[in-house]
Amino acid sequence: MRIAVSLIFAIAFGCSSSAFAAQAGATGSVPRLGSSVTPRPAPFREGIDLALTQSGLENGQLADRFDFSRMRELWVRMRAAGIGRNTPVRLTLTTPSGSVFYETTVAYSANPSQQVMMVPNAPHPITVFRAKPTGSGHALLYVVPVAGTALARYPVPGWWRITATIDGAREITTEFEVFYAQ
Repeated sequence: MRIAVSLIFAIAFGCSSSAFAAQAGATGSVPRLGSSVTPRPAPFREGIDLALTQSGLENGQLADRFDFSRMRELWVRMRAAGIGRNTPVRLTLTTPSGSVFYETTVAYSANPSQQVMMVPNAPHPITVFRAKPTGSGHALLYVVPVAGTALARYPVPGWWRITATIDGAREITTEFEVFYAQ
């Protein structure tokens, strides 16, 4: 089998099978048909992904255009580096005119056993959501309710901005279009 594969490669590359073997690494082994090379993963980049559903986020069905009048929720995945034990994230949706329309602060942790934390001036502990490891960073999931909220009732079509402020210092931003079907 190895000889046949060497001969096929030799014919394809216009050289003798021994010359091809020498170029292929001089070990006597030639890549086998059907073998695959594992591609390197893309380098980690911070950013924000948006989708109509959780499965959309998980399956790569991302979008940057949404009809708030016909959707239940907006799924947000923030890709962030340097998430520690307790990391507060402020998520802000800003209208095309620059007005803040929705804002919330949520705590995330890279520690899977961390479930609640105390914050100053809060009468009770708050829930800490899990930051899911993704290569050299973390994925932070959040669901923005749309159906039955001001987002659906008061249409503001145009290009919106979503900003995640991590630990009060670092910002990750993306833009998306809101439209309303008639």
